[in-house]
Amino acid sequence: LLAIRWPAEKLADGSYRYDWYRFMHLPWGIACASFVLNAAVRYLLRKYAEQFPQTKEFTDLLQINAYVDDIASTGNTIEETVTTADIAIKALAAGEMNLTKHRGYPPTIVEALGSEPTYDPYKILGCGFNPATDTLCVRMDNLEAFEDNVRITKRQAAGMVARIYDPLGWVTPATLEGKKLRQKLDLAHPKADWNFLMSAKETKKWHDFTKSCKVLKDFTIPRQLSLPGEIKKEYHVFTDASEIAIGAVMYCVSHAPDQVQVSLVTAKSKINPITKPSKAAKKEARKLNVTS
Repeated sequence: LLAIRWPAEKLADGSYRYDWYRFMHLPWGIACASFVLNAAVRYLLRKYAEQFPQTKEFTDLLQINAYVDDIASTGNTIEETVTTADIAIKALAAGEMNLTKHRGYPPTIVEALGSEPTYDPYKILGCGFNPATDTLCVRMDNLEAFEDNVRITKRQAAGMVARIYDPLGWVTPATLEGKKLRQKLDLAHPKADWNFLMSAKETKKWHDFTKSCKVLKDFTIPRQLSLPGEIKKEYHVFTDASEIAIGAVMYCVSHAPDQVQVSLVTAKSKINPITKPSKAAKKEARKLNVTS
């Protein structure tokens, strides 16, 4: 993937003698870069486990939790988490990959790795995390980018929904409204391309949508699902369907000797097709499909 075949010399018969060159470092920005990086990270973790078999349980976990240039080190205790992170640091150092920007909760994990902990909010795989309160939030960067435009294009409208990064569906009721607006736009202008300029009336509906989403910037989700001294944990899934959409939500119920905590885990919604309204039986079947 990272080799170049270079015509070095033209021979008497008209053919060429070729020299081969290869990159000594991964050139970032090419299409295959993230794939090659993931392969290299997993290779280094496997080699480390071969050299130190007692670490295989940890390296297997790290391979599952590696995403491009982010590696999540998890554990049930601070000591276990620090051990996992230390193994990742040593394994990748063999490939001259020096891990930086250590983040963790509680802050003592970062201190144990020899770094200075931060208490300012930061991103974890696109989701916002506040280490001061141990809470997660939904990122909505530049959601108001087009609020001064009297008319916006179909491309800009679609971008508004995409700017709400909510992989676990915590604000599904809000993103569903965006999906409904997008569906109405496609229904009203079925042949419109991405540069189609919407009317001022249609644009206002999108501006109202973004304004209603601003309050979500203060919406947070507790990271921990388990209570101290937990004796039982349950997961409850609810689904429902209408002529417009179907949805599902999962809650975690943690039981401690003297307390019960209910936490939102994930949610999902799907707009029904605009061509043929779904029958009741079809909707119920799709509800089961969403929750699977």
